[in-house]
Amino acid sequence: MYGNPSRRSALALRKRRALACLASLLWGCAAHHHAAASIASTAIQSSAEPALTGRVIDSRSRNPVQGAVVYGYYALSVGTLGGGTRPTSQVKSFAVVTGAAGEFTLPRWRTARPLREERRERFPVIVIYKPGYQTDLRGLNSIAQWYPNTSSRTARPLIAEKDGSVDWSEFPHELVSVDNDAERYHQLRAASVGVSLSGDCAWETYAPVLLAQHHELKQLIQRTVAPVDLDDEGYLRSGRPHPMPFVDFLARSTVDRLVAQYKSNPTKWACADPTKVFEGNRL
Repeated sequence: MYGNPSRRSALALRKRRALACLASLLWGCAAHHHAAASIASTAIQSSAEPALTGRVIDSRSRNPVQGAVVYGYYALSVGTLGGGTRPTSQVKSFAVVTGAAGEFTLPRWRTARPLREERRERFPVIVIYKPGYQTDLRGLNSIAQWYPNTSSRTARPLIAEKDGSVDWSEFPHELVSVDNDAERYHQLRAASVGVSLSGDCAWETYAPVLLAQHHELKQLIQRTVAPVDLDDEGYLRSGRPHPMPFVDFLARSTVDRLVAQYKSNPTKWACADPTKVFEGNRL
């Protein structure tokens, strides 16, 4: 009626073994999933960027370029319904100036702020700007992806991150000079892309950039606009003809706007005093 007892016992044993194997498999999958989720959570919760070291030279003379500004910002963005991205927050701004040998270093940086539900896109933006040269502007997924613009294609190896830094100092970045004022103006406008003034007192980080841009703008105006067409602050008078097409010499520089805002109400100014930062260096 119930069949052979030995056969029933063997069948039960096989079922128990099968259930044990299945349980072991599920446990292993769960453990793997937990470990993967933990790793993913760690990756989501923090982000790190290595230090970046390089040198900047003139592409023609091969001489070091002192006073070039290397700057930009790290930002986060999310996907949009249209398939593009939109910035959601700025994480960190940076700006350094090249030394006598054209050298610069962007410091290593790490954040533990939650980045959940956000994805990095064109993060960071990095610019190298020196008046009289073409602006080098890049949007990267990591500062580790940066490499120098060099005319020697064979001298561009893959420099890997080592001990938290990427060092390109043996392979200098070449800046290409521009020869006319119209092109200098366009390079000046391109250089503004790497400046993000969102957030309180964000301009303080970019002070050397803003000052370089201020000088370039005022000198371009002085070279190309007749003195009779200038106002008391050295800008083009409203209604006067523009010396070059697609040029706006009516807008004040960020430096002059900051100084004017401070002077209009210094008691409510919460940032560094721009008259001390810029005043003696303004044209």
